[in-house]
Amino acid sequence: MISTGGTLSDTGGKSVTFTAPKVTKTTKYIVHVYGTSGGTQSRSARLTITVTDTPTASQVFEIVRNDIENLVQTTTRSQMMSLDKLSQSAVRQGRDRLRAARANGTEARLSSKGSTNDWGGSLKASEGQVDIQATYDDERVNRDGTWVRTVSAELSFEDQKNVGRTRRANIWAQWDHLYRNDMVLGYFVGASIGEQTVNTGAVTGTQSDLGLQIGGYGAREFASGMVLDGYISASTVKNDYDLRTTSMTATSTYQQGFVAAGLALSGELHKNGMKIRPNIALRGVKAFDKTADFDVRAGSSTSNETVTAKGMSLVIAEFAPEFVFDLNKGSLGALDNSTLTLTPSVARSERVEKTTTQSCYAAWKIGFDKAFSDSMTLSAQASVASNKVSQPDQISLRVSSQF
Repeated sequence: MISTGGTLSDTGGKSVTFTAPKVTKTTKYIVHVYGTSGGTQSRSARLTITVTDTPTASQVFEIVRNDIENLVQTTTRSQMMSLDKLSQSAVRQGRDRLRAARANGTEARLSSKGSTNDWGGSLKASEGQVDIQATYDDERVNRDGTWVRTVSAELSFEDQKNVGRTRRANIWAQWDHLYRNDMVLGYFVGASIGEQTVNTGAVTGTQSDLGLQIGGYGAREFASGMVLDGYISASTVKNDYDLRTTSMTATSTYQQGFVAAGLALSGELHKNGMKIRPNIALRGVKAFDKTADFDVRAGSSTSNETVTAKGMSLVIAEFAPEFVFDLNKGSLGALDNSTLTLTPSVARSERVEKTTTQSCYAAWKIGFDKAFSDSMTLSAQASVASNKVSQPDQISLRVSSQF
């Protein structure tokens, strides 16, 4: 864009003044104009021309490209972990129902009333993140086994350093079926919606997403008492970005795919009134490459810029034995129907992104469960880990009831 500004005057004292607008980069040219009459100079004028050089939309985008690429990668990583957590929650609930069936016995379950309902809620806080979850179980009894329908919802709030604040809601429903009292198979369907307030310093704006997920899971208990469970899921997420700098706007809409899978082997041993549950787990999650096209505008200049939402994968192997102590014997009345659980764990993870990052960490978890009646249970947990990135410190509180 070129604009002019300055003062034009002649020797007669007449002048015209005009001013250029605010500019990004300017270059001034001074031109002298002389007039002659009969070979003799009679009048002269001086004209100052100011040329404004405004960067194009593409040039402005290049200045903040690294910030936007880091934002896209951080968002992909967060979505990847959130979707895998949903899969783990589904298979965990199926495994817990299998254990309950083994404890109560098939005959006891089939002779119970035609349906039962359970509700539960939990609050979990970790460094920079708060999760609120609610669940509703609708259990139906039939001749072949037990169908259980569970509807769960979760709200999470997270502050990410150098990125912004994230708000996310997940809701999913799962159906599982108990076979012969030693195996459960099920599937789940979930949806998520998220919004992020972006502030990297150079770039501000918002990011929102809408995701759909479907998966299946199963758990089998063997004669030895060991339980093998696993899951597999696939999901797609639609992302919308609306970003700004002082001189540019950039918008983009794209979809990205994810897959997750996991296997776990657990069991239960009884020794001196204590339960020991060895747990070995292997899980992985992968995000696929996707190109994000940004429509960029800076002033009257426009361009289309490409940012690659690079694929990444994460594999975690973990050993986490649980030691469950019954607090009923010889305790105060306040600790009746209570258990204390200690869970030391060690894990190794490998994340492949731009580079391959390997890490090992150890963690300690302590849990307390209190049954106030046949239908009301309170659970509290706290954990601390050596690697705050892979396993942040957290506390959680859960209340569940049957009616």
